[in-house]
Amino acid sequence: MLMLRNILVLCLFGSVLSLHIGYTQSFAIVSPEANRRMLGLAETMEGRYAISVATKNLDRAPMRVQRIHVEGMMPHQGIFDESVAAMQELGMMRDFALAYRLTGDRRFLAQASRYMDAWVTDYELSFNPIDESGFDALMLANDMCRDEFSPELEQKVQVFLRKMVEGYLASIANLKKPDSTNWQSMRVKLITMGAFALGDPKLIHDATQAFEKQISENIYPDGTVEDFHQRDALHYVTYDLDPLLMAAVSAHAHGRDWFHWRSPTGSSLEAAVSWLVPYAEGVKQHEEFVHSGLPFDKQRQAAGVPGFSKVWDPKDSLETLGLAAAMDPHFRVIVDRLRSKPGYYVNHWIVLAIWQQ
Repeated sequence: MLMLRNILVLCLFGSVLSLHIGYTQSFAIVSPEANRRMLGLAETMEGRYAISVATKNLDRAPMRVQRIHVEGMMPHQGIFDESVAAMQELGMMRDFALAYRLTGDRRFLAQASRYMDAWVTDYELSFNPIDESGFDALMLANDMCRDEFSPELEQKVQVFLRKMVEGYLASIANLKKPDSTNWQSMRVKLITMGAFALGDPKLIHDATQAFEKQISENIYPDGTVEDFHQRDALHYVTYDLDPLLMAAVSAHAHGRDWFHWRSPTGSSLEAAVSWLVPYAEGVKQHEEFVHSGLPFDKQRQAAGVPGFSKVWDPKDSLETLGLAAAMDPHFRVIVDRLRSKPGYYVNHWIVLAIWQQ
């Protein structure tokens, strides 16, 4: 009798635990319900744009690359240019998936499948987060098409994502010294989105810990971020915040509020985005990289590399605020007000996919 009672207690405990950490729907950000909602967005400005880009590339074959590398390099150095071209395919794959969900046209699904298969088959993960940050687009494409992929392709994707998440977790564990820069923010993004895409409770737990640690160490109580103090550039504020926001959106899509979570020091992602708002609204201006301690920043600025302009363009804040708007209506009000101004746009994939949660 006692044994039976113990078994019942264990079963009940296991059920409660499963509700808390298990049975997580396996998607990074875009849920099956969000996929269905996209069918009504084909005639929006963002929908038409995604369909036009995907249509233009319907006959284009993937490059089938094994390696990309842009970190620490200037344009035309090494494989920089080829890598940039290859990385554009990740966004293209996302647009094929968006176009499929917007229209139901299986030509777009075929292209999304073709590109997905090329990347998860050929690409060899380097675990350099600067080079591989764009894999969030691959995971969004997977969210939108995985229920239509062949079983063989979906299995390949699962193997690829598990290797990515476990590899980045190992890379954090093996760091010779702690890293709280934008590199770590990008690691956290890839780990978090991959963990939720796999629906693995242990990996989600590890991702949660990594996120909270980065919020504690990267964001100051006043809302500034580590890289701003090192680089003196809002360019690097968004480099820090955008990947953390993608991680928080991934958690938000699964009913978890990471955006408003506060560290023991009082820092939070919400506070960091709030710090950026006056620059997005043009109330404050900032001359970029004036006091940066890294010579490479000056080299890129002198070379005219995009994103390294002398004065921060408020329009470059819209991706950051657009992601925050998916989790907090206060920021949606700000974003909608900014979008009413000429030349201010939120990335089409944010409006079409992220805002549908």
